[in-house]
Amino acid sequence: MAEFPSELLATAQPLIGFYGLDLNSSSHKAIYDSFNRIERPSIQYKIIPNNYEFPTKKPKRQSFEWYNPKHILKKNWMLKYQHVVPSLIVVFMELEWKEPQWSEKQVQCSAMIQQLKSKLQDRLTKIALVLLHKSTPVLASDDLIATERASALANACEINTKHLYVLPVNDHNLIGYTVRLESAFLELAQSFYIGILKNYRSHPTGSQHQTLKVRHQFKMGFISELRLDLPTALKHYTQSYVNLENIRVVDTNCLEIKTVAGFINYKICRLMFKLNLPRDSITQFKAHIEKYKSRTGFKELLFEHHGWLSSQFNYFGEIFNEAVKNGLAAIQTQNPAIYYLKAAEHLYKRREIFLQSNPYLATSNDENISPTTQFSLLYSDFFGVRSGNDRDQGIDQQIITLVREMEMKFNYSAVIINLLSQAMSQFKIYRCGRSRKKCAVMMADEYFKSGEYTKALTLYSLMLQDFRAEKWYSIFTAILTKTVQSATLSASVNDFVSSSIEALSPNMKISVAERQHILENLWKVFNNSAPTFQNQIAPEVIQLWKDALANYRTPITVNLDDIPKLIDCKFSFESNQVKFTDPIDLCVYLRSNTLVPVKIAKISVILLSNSGSKQKIEATVGYEYEVDSTTKAAKLGECFDAKNFILERGKCYKFTNLIKPGQFVENSEVTVNAVELLMGTEKISAILMFQKSLNATKYFQSYNIHSDFLEFIKIFRTCYIIPTFHLNSNVVHNQPMLLNEYYKIQLNLSNNHDEVVQNVTVKVSLPASYKNKVFLAKNSTESTTKLSSCINFTIGNLERHSNTSIEYFLTSLIEGNIELKQSLYYEIIDTTESNMLSPTEKESSPSLEVAPTTFTGSEEHLDINVERLENNLVRKRHDNILIVPCVEEFSFESRLYSLDRKALTSCYENEEFLMRLSLKPRSPFNIDILDAFFIADVNITEKYNHNQFFIGNDISRGFDMENILTLIPTRTTDSWLTKEKLNANIILDASMLFSKVKLTENELKSKIVSEVVSVKDEDDPFSIKKKDQKSMDFSTSDDEKFNINSTLDIVELVNDSAHKKGFINAKVNVVLEKKVVDQDKKFGLYCIKWRKSNTNIINESKFLIEGVDVIVPLLNIYCTSPTERVFVREIFTYKILLKNPGDEVLHFHASIGNSDGFMLSGHKQLTFTLFSHSNFELTFNLYPLKSNFQKLPELKLDIKSYSEEIVAIVEKDGNVVDSGTEITRKQAEVNNLLERWLPKSIFVHPANRKAA
Repeated sequence: MAEFPSELLATAQPLIGFYGLDLNSSSHKAIYDSFNRIERPSIQYKIIPNNYEFPTKKPKRQSFEWYNPKHILKKNWMLKYQHVVPSLIVVFMELEWKEPQWSEKQVQCSAMIQQLKSKLQDRLTKIALVLLHKSTPVLASDDLIATERASALANACEINTKHLYVLPVNDHNLIGYTVRLESAFLELAQSFYIGILKNYRSHPTGSQHQTLKVRHQFKMGFISELRLDLPTALKHYTQSYVNLENIRVVDTNCLEIKTVAGFINYKICRLMFKLNLPRDSITQFKAHIEKYKSRTGFKELLFEHHGWLSSQFNYFGEIFNEAVKNGLAAIQTQNPAIYYLKAAEHLYKRREIFLQSNPYLATSNDENISPTTQFSLLYSDFFGVRSGNDRDQGIDQQIITLVREMEMKFNYSAVIINLLSQAMSQFKIYRCGRSRKKCAVMMADEYFKSGEYTKALTLYSLMLQDFRAEKWYSIFTAILTKTVQSATLSASVNDFVSSSIEALSPNMKISVAERQHILENLWKVFNNSAPTFQNQIAPEVIQLWKDALANYRTPITVNLDDIPKLIDCKFSFESNQVKFTDPIDLCVYLRSNTLVPVKIAKISVILLSNSGSKQKIEATVGYEYEVDSTTKAAKLGECFDAKNFILERGKCYKFTNLIKPGQFVENSEVTVNAVELLMGTEKISAILMFQKSLNATKYFQSYNIHSDFLEFIKIFRTCYIIPTFHLNSNVVHNQPMLLNEYYKIQLNLSNNHDEVVQNVTVKVSLPASYKNKVFLAKNSTESTTKLSSCINFTIGNLERHSNTSIEYFLTSLIEGNIELKQSLYYEIIDTTESNMLSPTEKESSPSLEVAPTTFTGSEEHLDINVERLENNLVRKRHDNILIVPCVEEFSFESRLYSLDRKALTSCYENEEFLMRLSLKPRSPFNIDILDAFFIADVNITEKYNHNQFFIGNDISRGFDMENILTLIPTRTTDSWLTKEKLNANIILDASMLFSKVKLTENELKSKIVSEVVSVKDEDDPFSIKKKDQKSMDFSTSDDEKFNINSTLDIVELVNDSAHKKGFINAKVNVVLEKKVVDQDKKFGLYCIKWRKSNTNIINESKFLIEGVDVIVPLLNIYCTSPTERVFVREIFTYKILLKNPGDEVLHFHASIGNSDGFMLSGHKQLTFTLFSHSNFELTFNLYPLKSNFQKLPELKLDIKSYSEEIVAIVEKDGNVVDSGTEITRKQAEVNNLLERWLPKSIFVHPANRKAA
């Protein structure tokens, strides 16, 4: 390869020489290091010793008219200005301003500088003087002595005073001084390069000086680079490249023209990248290659042309990569890897052309050429020129011969591998996967040609995985063949066996003869012999194989999942479930698709269960297996031993495996982890493993399903080992269950096996959704504190062929199907013997994690959990769900009425009202009601009831009952008495008395009793019906049971009438479908004690009675009627007592009307005032005139308003109302009270005969 010179590849930097520094001195070494720091500008510093000799300066030409050089660029010119001739020489001298021996030092310094000038030979190199001071410097303008001595020193040394500097060496800010000095030094250095540029521009050149034009423009470009003027340098390089195109190219100067063109193009492209012109750089390079790719030169040296092209691509790739490192963003279609790959491809062509033209070498006669002559012929002072002397006709042929001899020594593979390695790394960066693979294959080929078979094998093996996945079988076959050859020549047993087996696949594009040869070599290795390569093998390779085979023992594992279509393998269990005591029957089906017969030593199957156990079994017998395509009937051939048999192409074989009972634990699912085919001999063998490809299904492939009989096999991929549960259970109960009932459930357990079960436990639990709604109890007499959602029964040991039973109770506050889980536990001694894989076998066989699956077997074996304990014990658990339907026991309804039999929306304090109760049995069973009673709130007084109408036996569905209670509210809603207000000595703990409450849908509404259906006059809603009479007066909605989150707080107070009172907890949350029950209006609870007929379990249902507002009336009206009978023409007194219960003064005008049935005496009209909490009595004498029901005289009370009263009245809530509106409201209320409380008529008996 035509290498570029190092001075061309290096970054051009101005050269500055340091004279007078001794690096052995610590202070001088610190000065030099401060200038050569890492972050310094682009300046090159060089120590110039005292004996330094500058190159001899050429005499200046007076005229260029007759000067026409034959060649373009000298080899030492760039080197001279880059490393030899400095642009500036800085003289360092230790001299203080107050030096005692100033004169001697001045003379010494002047002599030193004059010596330098004489050595420079009138060059334009600048000279600067730096005085090293140990003390802190003082400005020369402030010190007259320093000013005078500086001027005198400059005159003595014949330098400009501006080129005289002072550097304090002991100052801590040395870096700061050197930074400022660098700027001054760079300015002086640039002035040197400017002077050189002026000299080159002054050279007159004509049209006949084409080579001189190219040379001058290149030199000016290089000097501009040293001056750090990159745009100007690019301009000169470009002009030099244009001038080079004007030179006529022939075979003799072709190499020089291409060499110089490559140099100039390299400089142009690199400067364009630095100036952030990447597109222009790529365009320039492409144009450069296009222009010179046809300039081949001598035909005998055509390979040299491709070497030149390779170097052009290589170096452009390097400057492209350098630009990327400096921040340029490359893409997949334009990146350095493309040019590295092109460089490698031209090297391939270079080698190919050289090898094709090698016969020309035989005509050479190089024995008469001396080494000195060879050197003079091949090397000269100019780039691209091989001979500096005038050539004759025989010299060119000698040069060609010498070049070809040198080409024979060139190491193509090393350079190609280096380029491909760089291309691979770049393709990896830009994610060009396939191009990277191509480079890897090319690199492996080079390793193979160079004899490095191990490295070639490594790369081939890596590429096999990629091309195997992409299924490019034509490319894959070529790589696989080379892999086999590399493994053969490198004596790699593993790679040879695995690649040889893969080469037998029908997907490989190789002939039958080649397959047979591969199979023969494979069996040679199995028989401890070396394989052959192209029917022969070198002795050193044979020795490598002997050493490799002598130390080889481990079987070689070949994963057939990566080798499709070599052998088809399927397996199936005979059944998807077996009992724990029965053997497992497993079948394996094999079919070979390769064109050569395959000999198998044995078949092994690795079984894996979801419990983690693993077993390895071997097939015992095999059959040739066929299926009739028309009848789909299977046909088995003769039985043969499943060891050392041959798989012939296209034939299917069935192998059976019998797994003994007890190999796997019960309640586990068994599947096949892998199928292993052993191929080879006892010394060296290969394991062909199927894992992921087992039972593979063919999708969208060209095959005839009717001829592929493997597709007709019914596959059972798993086999479930049914656990044995030693306990039989039977549930006895009488459905359905009723609300609030202690429902009895009996569980019978029996052990019908020949083993004793230990630690038998029964656990009954409820779902979390039933919390505080459904409860469990061990007996019906337990208090509510013993109710829970989970109960346990410990039975202990259960002997063989014995039985036992338990019973528990269930109670519910909600209707529907109640689900509860019954879990049976017991322990038993484990008799299972597990034959696990040995550690060696586990390592040789990859494991497969099997996720737990739900087995859909028979229902009797579901939900059985097996847990292995210490001391060889096994705990088993069986869960079953028991569903108990729950229905309503009673339909309960309560309605409130006033004494005049109107629906009650609110009541007054101390006013009697009626509560009508309706009870409708909904149970499908007959029920005995043992007791019924009302627990009133402490603010309510029970006056009268008919509870006996609810009590009875054998009450069936449709046997409706009713009851009427008379209640009196003793306090208003605003003054409602609570438990906290009551004296502590009457507070009793009755929080667990009521655990369940029944609420009806009507009771959940804000105004419950306001929805009472109006009753017609002819139908009296208060007539008490008999128990056997059906209640059809009004319709009721379906009642629902709901639970109260905290137990009702009841305090029973028994009075003389044996009526029960208590506090109804007003803080209880009763929530139903986002509707909150009003907790401030509860009048009490109605309790019913009942049981199912013919049973002794007593249950209790409680119904919450919602109330109405209790308010204070505007006026209390009391009427005194005669205690004895009233007769015609017997006078009696009719008294009406009016009482003002409020704080307001009331003014009334009373008037009483006439009646046809009575004569009346008394004040018919009267005006009076009722003060707060005062009484007023109206007395009338009535004389009855007729018998029968007679209408009493009607009293009318009118509220009076006096003018002196305040017109505006402010109510309690702050609203201001007109006094007329307020009087109207009060009058309406008084009229309502008169209508509600005064009797309308009285029964008058006929005249008493005795009195008459």
